[in-house]
Amino acid sequence: MNAKRTLLFLAPLLLTAVILLTAGTPLGGKNGSAPVALPANGLAGEASLDTAALAVRIGITLGAIVVLIVGGIFVARWVAGRAGFAGTSRIEVLDRCFLAPKRALYSVRLGGRVVVVGVTETMITPVTELSPDEGEELYPAGADRRRADLSFPAVLRNVTTRLSRAGV
Repeated sequence: MNAKRTLLFLAPLLLTAVILLTAGTPLGGKNGSAPVALPANGLAGEASLDTAALAVRIGITLGAIVVLIVGGIFVARWVAGRAGFAGTSRIEVLDRCFLAPKRALYSVRLGGRVVVVGVTETMITPVTELSPDEGEELYPAGADRRRADLSFPAVLRNVTTRLSRAGV
């Protein structure tokens, strides 16, 4: 979830929290009475109690806001995961080989098919599709793809051999 969506999601929660937590007595007042003025000589008295109470209230409000923000982030991630935005894709990039700046070949699993595509800055072009047997042999489902025999150069050699046999 990008920052703009997160902000749009959390802004109403934050505003509601501030309104609910600051509703009640007016700042500096007690139970609806007029605010208490500080004594002229600056001595601690009832005004300092109101100041301490105000500081505690501000601390609690800020703490609640932080909790709401963190909770909102966790809820947003949870909702994104439940909605299918996180890790449920049926497309899997199996391997890649960079040929030149902004040019590469990718092996991609699309459902049960394995396709080799060429990617440039402006286009994506399918190069070839591996047969189901070749795809499973080169890229077994759930296997560790870091082994040497499953490397992209090996797949590329296999594809070029197939294309040369086919006369392409």
